[in-house]
Amino acid sequence: MYVPCAGHDDYNMAGYWTAVGELIGIEHWVTVMSSNEAMGTAELVQPVSCGTTVAQMEAIPNEGYRFVEWSDGNTENPRIVYDVTSDTTFVAEFALGASGVDVITQQGGFSVVSTDEGSLQVYGAADKEISVYNLQGMCMFRGIADEPTVISLPAGVYMVQAGNKTIKAINR
Repeated sequence: MYVPCAGHDDYNMAGYWTAVGELIGIEHWVTVMSSNEAMGTAELVQPVSCGTTVAQMEAIPNEGYRFVEWSDGNTENPRIVYDVTSDTTFVAEFALGASGVDVITQQGGFSVVSTDEGSLQVYGAADKEISVYNLQGMCMFRGIADEPTVISLPAGVYMVQAGNKTIKAINR
């Protein structure tokens, strides 16, 4: 159980507190949360204990999503914060895209994700016709989209058309 450092000794000396287990004194409260729990969660791995200013947190993306950044713009994950001097909150931001994502392009209501597995993944185009063209204008794929539609292609730059919208995507 976490208790404020100022009252840590009082909690320990009160006999009824021993029933709740170990008491951990907290210097400053660090709250971590997700901007969207459907995309991922965040957890405080190490709170700021009495006499320290260090906290550790981790963002855990759900399948099909990736961690982008913390609310202060930091992109480290897991992350150690060394200078916590007051109560603070960190919010994990997530985005569409599997782990190992190199490039995400979004426009016109759909997105294309390039993964390190050598495929383009098209999201947000379910039941629309998808066409993928290389830079020479050759059609490399055509079909009706699932959610997501996974298209294995060699590395390169492609034009992806879904419905009446077209975006450029890079497959690495």
